Amino acid sequence: MNPSTQLIVQIINRYDLALRNVYEQSSREAAHVEEALQQVAFIKQQLRQRGMLLEAVRTLASLSPKEIRWNSLTFSQGEGVVLKGTSTELPKVYEFVASLDSTPLFDHVEAKRTVKRKSGEDSLTDFDITCPIVTTTPSPSP
Repeated sequence: MNPSTQLIVQIINRYDLALRNVYEQSSREAAHVEEALQQVAFIKQQLRQRGMLLEAVRTLASLSPKEIRWNSLTFSQGEGVVLKGTSTELPKVYEFVASLDSTPLFDHVEAKRTVKRKSGEDSLTDFDITCPIVTTTPSPSP
């Protein structure tokens, strides 16, 4: 190999090595950026869920008839809200379910369990109401 060809091969090899180093460094940095973006997406999702829970509680409180007493409220991702409570009037439970189902926040609200019982002279109804929260798919970011 003549000296000028050797020089060109050495330059190409050095350039190739430099490009490989830059690529490896960029790949590591890109992996860190992708990990950070995943963490940001997770945090955004958690904040969205908190907002959904607060909106669900606000809606439940504003539509809850005075004849209904809440005993427990459970929120789980993907399932929505489960409200357990007691009512002095059975029809009020179903009216409550219908009013919740008519809101844009909940979909397919159901009284999963209603059990009548006596407490002294009073007739009470214990109930479990499931309120799946309508989720909207966020539009893709540009």
